[in-house]
Amino acid sequence: ATYINNVFSQIDTQYYKILGVKPSASQSEIKRAYHKLAKQLHPDTNPDPQAHDSFTKVAEAYSVLSDEEKREVYDNYGLEALKNENKGDGGGGFGDILSQYFFFSFSRLFGGSSSQSKKMPDIIFPLQVSLAEVYSKRFIKIEIKNQRLCPHCRGTGAYDTSSIKTCTTCNGRGIRVTRVHLGPGMYQEMQRTCESCSGKGRVVSKSCKECRGRKVMPMSHFETLEVQRGMTNGDEIVLKKAGDRPPEYIAGDIKFVVSVLPHPVFVRRGDDLAANIVVTLKEALFGFKRAIEHLDGRQITVQTSGVTQPEHVLIIKGEGMPPRDYHGDFGDMHVTVRVIFPRNFTKEERELLEGVL
Repeated sequence: ATYINNVFSQIDTQYYKILGVKPSASQSEIKRAYHKLAKQLHPDTNPDPQAHDSFTKVAEAYSVLSDEEKREVYDNYGLEALKNENKGDGGGGFGDILSQYFFFSFSRLFGGSSSQSKKMPDIIFPLQVSLAEVYSKRFIKIEIKNQRLCPHCRGTGAYDTSSIKTCTTCNGRGIRVTRVHLGPGMYQEMQRTCESCSGKGRVVSKSCKECRGRKVMPMSHFETLEVQRGMTNGDEIVLKKAGDRPPEYIAGDIKFVVSVLPHPVFVRRGDDLAANIVVTLKEALFGFKRAIEHLDGRQITVQTSGVTQPEHVLIIKGEGMPPRDYHGDFGDMHVTVRVIFPRNFTKEERELLEGVL
């Protein structure tokens, strides 16, 4: 039996073979493969006379496979169909090519153009990170599990091309027209979606053995999220078109919304960091020295040599949060001095204090 992904066996997987990836490869895998080959074959670095032709083929393959809409047309209907679509001839040539293989109207399947495909809703997840992670940057490896088009039938749900038939109920139109006799010489025509084919104009006589006709399959792959320096609550890390992708839909994005957890020492105020230190009355009067562990593990020394008033704020320049995207200067660290007063004094202590104050 011939599977749908083999209908254009000489061209349907050609671009994937050029890049050395599987047809089910993710965009990140395609991008990595392209950059690796481009580096090897670029005429500026490869003196081989054939390198230029190979480089051109790699670039051509990447230009199609890196574009979700072009890739969808290429995956389903091959390179020739993609070329005809790009001619902008009103869709006649493209539709004719497809009807030879699939026996149904291309315009009914895609609504006239693949660019009009509906997009799935974006999926939003909260992402809790520590203050230290948005200070120093962090990479988080996650596994994405979703429903994607079956790579074996390309989302048709059919065993092979011969299993895709024109709906005999609506003759491939996707609608049924009912004429109602209202009176002498008076008729009313009513249109409704064909129940037999759900408005698609074609039916599948034998289901794909891999997805069993569901058109999608559960898949998983790993992605790396970059928690950038300076991120704050509400910032988003977006994985473009990484969500579920049922047939005739463009996959939605997966968005991770950053939520910075409270820190036991520091409070973030814009790009500044605020912290408290506690000193005794003696230290407030005669000076003190303290070490504060910064978010990256460095020890920041806070030192005074004279009288420090309660609630006095010491400002340490450049020891706050980093700017987002490395644009601008670091914020400052604001250290508030809390003074602990004795609850009471002995008679001798009072006399000594009264003598010097």
